Amino acid sequence: MKNAVRALLLFLALSPLLSGCRSKMAGMAPMVSAAPESQVGGDFSRKRAEGALDERVLIWSANLNITVSNLPAATEQVAAVTVRHQGLIESQSDSGESSADYTLRIPVTAFPAAVEELCALGEIKYRIVSGEDVTAQYVDLQARLKSKKDLRIRYEALLAKAVDVKDLLAIETEINRVQTELEQMEAQLKMMNGQIEYSVVRLSLSRAPVRGPLGFVFHGIGWVIEKLFVIRD
Repeated sequence: MKNAVRALLLFLALSPLLSGCRSKMAGMAPMVSAAPESQVGGDFSRKRAEGALDERVLIWSANLNITVSNLPAATEQVAAVTVRHQGLIESQSDSGESSADYTLRIPVTAFPAAVEELCALGEIKYRIVSGEDVTAQYVDLQARLKSKKDLRIRYEALLAKAVDVKDLLAIETEINRVQTELEQMEAQLKMMNGQIEYSVVRLSLSRAPVRGPLGFVFHGIGWVIEKLFVIRD
């Protein structure tokens, strides 16, 4: 039994190196870029669970700043777009009738359509849509999680054969340590899956200024002066 424990401790010393090698090999696998629609479509979730991923893993996000003529109506439309695409409003704040800020979570399959509908609410001040490639982190986390699960199984097999009280306590301590690390990795993987499957939209709405009579006059004068100098951009 003591030889088995020594062999186990030797394995523990080498396991980080083996895990690192597996992670590097996994990162070298040929992959192709994926659009939001294809990222979760079909059997993508099953492939991720089985570790047979052959697509890039992206976390999509959008930052939008839009000026609207009617803020109350626009806020109603934001809620309607979110519900229509089965998303959720993660946070919301407003400054009376002058502005409103949102953080929305939208299923990645509906992300492009939702962004277009939100942009149609008014005049776009800025619009940034990006996809963060987290393929390497995702594959590495999956590899380390599998390695820890295999290690726990081997510990449990040793525990079933152990007789000496000292060996029993040592193995149980290692099982508890591995279980804690497993739970942390699973929580991290769950959080990453949530970020992948639900894109984030940070939306800022502001009410367009309402011109008085003189405002329209000066706006018209400015347009005429501009056309005197610039016919076509």
